[in-house]
Amino acid sequence: MNKIETVQEDDVTLSFKEDTVYISGNIVQMKPELYMQDFFTELHQYVLEHEIKRVDVNITKLKFLNSAGIKVLIDWIILITELPEDEKYQLFFICDSKSFWQETSINTLAIIDSNIVKCLRS
Repeated sequence: MNKIETVQEDDVTLSFKEDTVYISGNIVQMKPELYMQDFFTELHQYVLEHEIKRVDVNITKLKFLNSAGIKVLIDWIILITELPEDEKYQLFFICDSKSFWQETSINTLAIIDSNIVKCLRS
């Protein structure tokens, strides 16, 4: 069982259950890193400690993600890219097929490292 605390800020929820991150709501705050950064740092440590090689990131209920929120995701991806090869894990973003922006945004993140970031359509 994981020990990652669910984060609730305005209408945004970040949670982790059974190797899946769930992000929902509208990330519109000027500084979402104030609540997102610790969540992803803890999650990263948990994944490494438990030698998880794949984390699904379900964003099907995420309605909006501003550039500051994207920056937090970029920071998480960079943490993964800096790991030794045998410790790296993959992120499979599950996107809502009706939300064009989700797939576009995640495919842009995949430019950082397409071996780490994948986009799946729901």
